[in-house]
Order: sequence, then structure tokens, then C-alpha cells
Amino acid sequence: VYTVITGNWLIVPFYLQQAKKLSTLACGMMMTVGPVGCAIFTPVASRLAQRFGSFAVMKAGVLAFAAGTFCMSTLNLHSSALRFVVTLFCFNGSIAFFQTPNNAEIISSARPEKRGVASGLLNLSRTVGQVTGTAVMGAIFYRFTGTKTLEDAEPARIVTGVHYAYFIAGFVALAAFLIALKWL
Repeated sequence: VYTVITGNWLIVPFYLQQAKKLSTLACGMMMTVGPVGCAIFTPVASRLAQRFGSFAVMKAGVLAFAAGTFCMSTLNLHSSALRFVVTLFCFNGSIAFFQTPNNAEIISSARPEKRGVASGLLNLSRTVGQVTGTAVMGAIFYRFTGTKTLEDAEPARIVTGVHYAYFIAGFVALAAFLIALKWL
């Protein structure tokens, strides 16, 4: 999950600034919608986890995240700002349904004297996912733009890179869902 979400923050500015020709300010403003979605859905995810159990909410969250990732792969040169914002809001917001119960479950299942270690390992796994996401999604994006430098890439090539990076990432997220079905 963290591999895909972090790769998102690497790729989206290229899409907004180079393909859609938006200013840095507009790009930044549009990208804030993602964390806002996560912030809005976090208390909802917490209540749902209390009602239906953490594992059920985590599974649903990973499945929603996979769906959101595939939706991100459909963005193109003609996608409106509203479509982008709604897609990013849902993509990022779905993270709350995984992250909130996952973090709570990991910390609460550790013995009190081991909660610091559990927290450290949780942060380590998140960081490994983030580093991996930046490298892997960045490489996929770059590969499918088909250019030597992204600075001179045509908007259509940027969109192609975005499409394939998210399409492949969608399968990574779907694999995470399948793993969740087996282990959770």
C-alpha cells in the first residue's frame, strides 16, 4: 500500500504540470485534496473498525485502494480538474480504511512492553514501502514515457507513463488485497 501511495506523490506533479500545463500553485492545491480525503475518512474508518472489526475494514480499504489506483490509471489529457480531484480524493481517502485499523491492530496486539518495538517496526515497514514506491513507480513511469528526459516529454507521453504506472500499481494493490484475504 505504501509503495503505491508514495509513488503517487512522485508521478502526479508530472501529470498536472507537464501534461495538463498547470502552475505549481494549482498543482499543489489540487494535490492537497488527497490528504484531506484521508483526514476526513480516518474517523469514519475508526468507527467502522470498532463496529465491524479491524480486519474487515482493512480488507475493504485495500480493495477500495486497488479500485482507486485503477481509476488513477484512467486519467488522460482531457480529464477535468473535478474528475482529477474526485479521483485523488477517493484514491487517497481509501488509505484511511487500511491505515487506521492496521495501525491500531498492530499496536494493540503487542504486549505493553513491546509496543515501542511494534511501533518502530510499523514505521520501518512504512518507510521501506515508501522508498520502494518512489523507486519502482518512478522507474515504471519513466520507462513508459519513452523519453530520455522528462523535462522535454510531450504531454501524451506523460499520460502514457501515468497510465501504465497506475495500471501496474493497481495490480500491486490487488495483490495486497489477495494477501489480506489469506492472512486477515
